[in-house]
Amino acid sequence: MVEATVQQLVAEGDLRKAAQHLDSKTILTPSERALRAHLELQIGDPAKSLKIAERLLLELTDPRAQVEALAVKARALGRVGAIEPATSTFRRAISQAAVVDQALEADLRGEFVQSLLSWIGIEPTLAELPALRASALKSGNTVALAQFHIANARLDAGTQRARVELE
Repeated sequence: MVEATVQQLVAEGDLRKAAQHLDSKTILTPSERALRAHLELQIGDPAKSLKIAERLLLELTDPRAQVEALAVKARALGRVGAIEPATSTFRRAISQAAVVDQALEADLRGEFVQSLLSWIGIEPTLAELPALRASALKSGNTVALAQFHIANARLDAGTQRARVELE
């Protein structure tokens, strides 16, 4: 369980203070360490976030916490430019999330599609869109459905730009 003070700081958007507060503690719970990995990814060093996430994956037994640690690891790998491992880690997180929570699976699929579009391009993103749409509709996850529509719009804009460049 994450302490209320830290939760409040995160809710207010003061991520640095939340990280500092966690750093001041001598012992962190697994939830606090997972949050610290996420905060490090947002405000600090993705390589440090990756190390924290990898340690957590060795220790955690809760399936949802494992999925969340995998997602942090995937994001961190992407930020340090390790695209292929980031992609496979995202796929693993999505696969495990499908067993844990449909809404979480849809969230991760939405994030994965946006990441693919940024990291790799059009073709891999197109291949993932049907799974994102199905997952978003099945779970009723409106954020994931919005990610689907955003990805479609970005793809349309990208292909329009490509057509203009060819003319």
